[in-house]
Amino acid sequence: MALLFIIIIGYLLISSNWEVEFDTCFEYENEKQIEICQLKKKTCDNDYCYLQKAQTFLNESACAKIKDEELKYSCYGEVNFDVVTSRAVDRNDVTQCDMLKDVNLKNNCSDNFYLVKEMLTKNKSYCDKIVREDLKNECQSN
Repeated sequence: MALLFIIIIGYLLISSNWEVEFDTCFEYENEKQIEICQLKKKTCDNDYCYLQKAQTFLNESACAKIKDEELKYSCYGEVNFDVVTSRAVDRNDVTQCDMLKDVNLKNNCSDNFYLVKEMLTKNKSYCDKIVREDLKNECQSN
């Protein structure tokens, strides 16, 4: 009897053209992918939610919605740094890091560029170009 009821309800939903929205995040098997999918769909109501979206998706428009000025400034800097560093690696061009105005950010960008290059190529000569000692040690121990 219950099965008949479910079949009838299903038929009515389909035949009446009702739209049923399913949570498509469950199509992912990896827990991290599900979390990212859910964050993408989430409607933010506070600064830290916008910051998390900006960091996760490298999206400066989420930074713009942050009310706290100090947090907003930090968000723009971090997202910009990540975007430039990713671009440098994608284009295989460390000079992309020169786009960053802050000297510390430029150095961190190039250090991360060389660390990623070493990881991808297993060429230890990239480690010699890293300035930050902790990253240089990490590079050499890979």
